[in-house]
Amino acid sequence: MTVSGTPFIRPSGHHPIIDLGLSFKWVEKRLAVGDDATFGFTERREVIHVRGAGPTVSIESSEYPYRAEADRSRLLAELARFTESVHQRLVHEVAGIGGNPVVQRLRPSA
Repeated sequence: MTVSGTPFIRPSGHHPIIDLGLSFKWVEKRLAVGDDATFGFTERREVIHVRGAGPTVSIESSEYPYRAEADRSRLLAELARFTESVHQRLVHEVAGIGGNPVVQRLRPSA
């Protein structure tokens, strides 16, 4: 999909902000039901694991010895805030993109 000459969604992938927003939306949905989640980056082999039952989750890299912990409810709130922000910014700044089904998956109610 190209809007005003800017390619956002191509057969080979999405614009990076859309990819990241969709990844975070996936993590948000998985964590909300108590499941673990992972997300990766198109440009890298690294995968980020988000794991844990209960109120605290651990966040770990598959490539580096980094590990962090976060409050599950706070992380869920921040993921939702980020994906909503991505959706709002895209719709506000790129006329016509709001009707795209991929972009609609970033909406708060999606």
